[in-house]
Amino acid sequence: MIMDRRHFWLIMLWAVVALFLDGAVTYALQGVLITPRWQVAPSFLLLWLVYVCYLLPTDWRMLLAGLVLGGVYDMYYSGIIGFYALAFPAVIYGIRWIRQYLPVNGLYTVLLYFISIVVVTSGVYFGHRFLGVGGEGFVGFVSQVLWPTILVNVVLAGVLYGPCVRLLTKWQSGK
Repeated sequence: MIMDRRHFWLIMLWAVVALFLDGAVTYALQGVLITPRWQVAPSFLLLWLVYVCYLLPTDWRMLLAGLVLGGVYDMYYSGIIGFYALAFPAVIYGIRWIRQYLPVNGLYTVLLYFISIVVVTSGVYFGHRFLGVGGEGFVGFVSQVLWPTILVNVVLAGVLYGPCVRLLTKWQSGK
């Protein structure tokens, strides 16, 4: 099934808002999210992509959009194109594939977001380690970055599930 052109552009508009929201929330709450004990990275853009790809029937344009959004995310936040430009389309592809085997409900949606956070955050960590960037070891990464990031983002996914489902259901029905 092909997504309506108008809804595709609305999804992209919300994706750009989510991209900037990632940085705005991190900046506004930097004293809480980034401390010597933990570093939390809110991932509103990844959350939006997971919700859209799991709750709506998507087409090939979402893979292209994931590549573009990942490239923009990389350039805007790190200046290095690569990690998110590969991770976002991979997550979109994986969710489109697994969507046919799982029922669409809130529990599976949040579970897929949990898996996506783990894959993307770990992938970026291992990519940085491969390039020799970043000084913390694996245990430090898991305890100071991965678990706090998972915790905060899964709570955000649960809180934002209802409003996102209502919006996407409305778009799916063609309104």
